[in-house]
Amino acid sequence: MEFVIKGGCLYPAAQPEGSPPLARIKNTLCGGERHILGPGGALALRAVIQADPSGQARQYLLLRPDGTPAAIARPGYAPGEDPASQGWPVSHLPRTNHADLVLQGEACVLEMLNSQNYELRSAAGSCLVQVLHRGLLGGWDLRCKVHLPPEELCGLLVFCLYLDRENEFLTV
Repeated sequence: MEFVIKGGCLYPAAQPEGSPPLARIKNTLCGGERHILGPGGALALRAVIQADPSGQARQYLLLRPDGTPAAIARPGYAPGEDPASQGWPVSHLPRTNHADLVLQGEACVLEMLNSQNYELRSAAGSCLVQVLHRGLLGGWDLRCKVHLPPEELCGLLVFCLYLDRENEFLTV
């Protein structure tokens, strides 16, 4: 199955122009939180970043309207960048390139191939979803080998953007 996300709206790749979106990502005034709306415009999921209960790092959450988690992701460092084993670099923050993800009760890995291409892989290593930037056309292509609800596909893109933001250079 192939989908396109343009302007925060998820459409099937073969959908005619002017059709209503399957789901929509909406920014909020509250920092990095995003709301994911279903086809009728009702809140389906909230994407948030919060401190991991262990206090060691951050985690990304997709929360249902009742507050229960639909997905949890914990970002991880690229090989050779983990401060626990390598120490903190002097000139930059350690690079993050993946997130361990629990989606629909299954353990997966969301891998950042580069700032414009991502893959969701099963624990066994098979590719489940590809998220690819469309370049000058704008938007994102999603190629799915498994069935995920439209709202979770939007949440997956939000997690990709959170992961990319982990590597942004901070200025004061």
